[in-house]
Parts: sequence; C-alpha cells; structure tokens
Amino acid sequence: MVCWVVLASLWWTDLAAAHGGNYIINETRNQYFVVVSLAPAPMSVGRGDASIAVRNSTDYAALPVEAISLVLIDPDGQEFRYLPAPESRPEDAIYGSHDLDFSSSGDWQFLMSFSEAGQTQEFRTTVNVAGGIMRWLNVILYLAPIIVLTILITLAALRNRMLRKAAMESDAHAT
Repeated sequence: MVCWVVLASLWWTDLAAAHGGNYIINETRNQYFVVVSLAPAPMSVGRGDASIAVRNSTDYAALPVEAISLVLIDPDGQEFRYLPAPESRPEDAIYGSHDLDFSSSGDWQFLMSFSEAGQTQEFRTTVNVAGGIMRWLNVILYLAPIIVLTILITLAALRNRMLRKAAMESDAHAT
C-alpha cells in the first residue's frame, strides 16, 4: 500500500511541475498579445516546458501564426533551437515545447519569435536557472505531506489492529 502511494505521488509531482510555471512573457505588440509560461517554477537545471499563447490584442481571440520558434542561449553563449508544436487544434493558437534542456545554472536568454503574413515578431526575456538541487527541493516539498499522511494512515491501521486484537482477547477471557 505504502509503495503505491509513493509511486503515485512521484507521478503526481511530475504532472504538477508540467502544468504550472511562471509567466516569463506577457506582452502586447501591434495586433499580438503573447503569453509564455515556463515550468517548473522556479526553473532549475534539467528539462523544462514552455507554453505559448498567441492572441489578438483587441479582443483576445486566438490568432494562429505560420511559424514559431524558440532559441535558448545559455550563460556561455551557446544557442539551442526548438520548434514548438500546436498543443491542441491549430486554430487555438496554443503552442508548446516540452523538451527544453537547461544544462547549467545561470541567466539564460529566452527568445521566442513567430512569423505571420511575412512579418516576424520577436519577444525576449532572461530566465534565471537555479542549480539542480532546486528541482529536488520541489519534489521534497510535494512528497513531504504525502509521506506524513501515509505514516499517519499506517499508524492508525496498526492501532486499530492492536485494539481489535485486545478486544478479541478480552472477549475470550470473559467467556
């Protein structure tokens, strides 16, 4: 039982990390309103997920684009290119890249650009990537309550078993 709870909690913490994140870009430019979130939060050395939403700046309706790309530039100046894919129907204009690789800590440059009708729009920000220990701290923070709950449930079950056994013994002595 305890093993299943621990395994389920590890799966759950992975999902929690994948669907959260920090908004690193939230900007209106011309007719475009762009929101980019990056997970896990805080970003630490390892894999990361970027979700990008492109909207019309006046009515916030989805605004699909022809091509979209991400460039990550590590603290040493090395570039890594990614091509986000639509996360749902293309007309929803929500794109994602779930294989970002932050290989070292420090300040990374995050450049997102897209093309539409022959025009390119670029959005840039800096992402501070913490050391790998931060990712383990997040896992521990998620696991700690689950582990405590598992211990309490196990202790309650043991207590009930002991009380049941004592009650059966007292009934046996009474008869």
